[in-house]
Amino acid sequence: MKPEETATILSRAASDLADFPWWAYLLALILSFLGGFLGAYAKKKGEALATKEDFDALLKQVKETTIVAESIKVNLATGSWLHQQEWYLKEKYYSGLLDSLYRFKQSVLARLDYYIDPGSEYRDQEIEKEEHFKRQLFIGSEAFNDLHRLYGPAEMVISERAVNILKKFYGAQWHASNFSVCSKEYLNDVYKAVEEAHQVVLQEARTELRSGNT
Repeated sequence: MKPEETATILSRAASDLADFPWWAYLLALILSFLGGFLGAYAKKKGEALATKEDFDALLKQVKETTIVAESIKVNLATGSWLHQQEWYLKEKYYSGLLDSLYRFKQSVLARLDYYIDPGSEYRDQEIEKEEHFKRQLFIGSEAFNDLHRLYGPAEMVISERAVNILKKFYGAQWHASNFSVCSKEYLNDVYKAVEEAHQVVLQEARTELRSGNT
């Protein structure tokens, strides 16, 4: 090929290259790259936002669950404390009542020993001078006063059956004190009443304290 022909061909190729819309293809390539990049970025951003929303929702749920759990814990603790206090008061008053009833009953029995022999009911003045008898009379009086002192507040926690038997005992003691013709009659009547009261209160204490401690 002659040099002139070669120059003509190169000149035409250069002219064709100048007219080729290479910038359009370059722009399309750039836009395609940017589109892919922005799409990937948007996807990552969306995933991050969704993850944050999920985390916030989970955190809110955990907080709500914690609040409910703490509330339940407080209620249980309060209920347990109140239950313990109630049991403590029951134990305190039942024990005090039983101690007083027992001491009173034993003092009555000790005084009744002086009236075993026939005709002893006619020797009240003589018997009442005995030191042991006077000692037992003092013990009985002290026990009765303790019982009377405990009875009022004990009504708050002891059973209705226990309250009623104590009322019955007080009535019997009052009647015997005012209408007995001699010490022997008084002691016999009072012993029956205090023995019944002691047995009923003991039964109620066993029932309530055992069930309350479970």
